Amino acid sequence: IKICTHYTDAKGNTVPYQPGLRYLSKLKPHYIEVPGWDGKSCQNARSAEELPVHALKFLSLMQQILQTPVVATTTGPSRKHFLTF
Repeated sequence: IKICTHYTDAKGNTVPYQPGLRYLSKLKPHYIEVPGWDGKSCQNARSAEELPVHALKFLSLMQQILQTPVVATTTGPSRKHFLTF
């Protein structure tokens, strides 16, 4: 899974994200890559602890990057797929 961490301009300066193809086409995205996981195995999870290890690591990384706790996630379209932490 590729996660864009930030953008730089032609001079290498970090710039804030703004939506818009014209704006973004002038910038270079910087990514980190993390291992993926089998999505079908996630749908069988009934608690956060049952998620695949790489899914848990991904959620932990998102908490670090966004500096906010993950309190819930979903693994599918129905209510039974809603998991809290």
